[in-house]
Amino acid sequence: MRFSFQREPAGAEYRSLVTYGVERGFTGLLVVRSQMQLASEGREVLARLGPSVESDGQLTEWPGTRTLTPQRVIRFQLNDLTGEILTAAVDRLYGWRQPSRPEDLCFIDGSSPWLTSIAHESEAWIDCSQGQRDKLHLASLSS
Repeated sequence: MRFSFQREPAGAEYRSLVTYGVERGFTGLLVVRSQMQLASEGREVLARLGPSVESDGQLTEWPGTRTLTPQRVIRFQLNDLTGEILTAAVDRLYGWRQPSRPEDLCFIDGSSPWLTSIAHESEAWIDCSQGQRDKLHLASLSS
């Protein structure tokens, strides 16, 4: 089932999403758009994620988005270190927006998107079961 966020997950809710992704061993995904420069803070985040990166390439499609022009899509393993990096870099889901940070944080469960975000449109959702949704205890998530 798809559950949309009625308001941006921030603070404790954002941290609980990251913690859940780490605990489940999901893969993370971030995007760097070629149309604008990534600020030094964003480049630093990518450098810190470097040891956990599984792939880094040019794609025209990722969860929630299709483009005509290929963009840089970075996939990385969610673990304690990367979870700490994600929560230290921003305190809210839509904080993943260029130029200060890479964009559109997503979590992948196996080959399926679990958390999808389109930060510049202030839009995000989770694809999961009702039971999984209930365990999250996120007030911002629609039922």
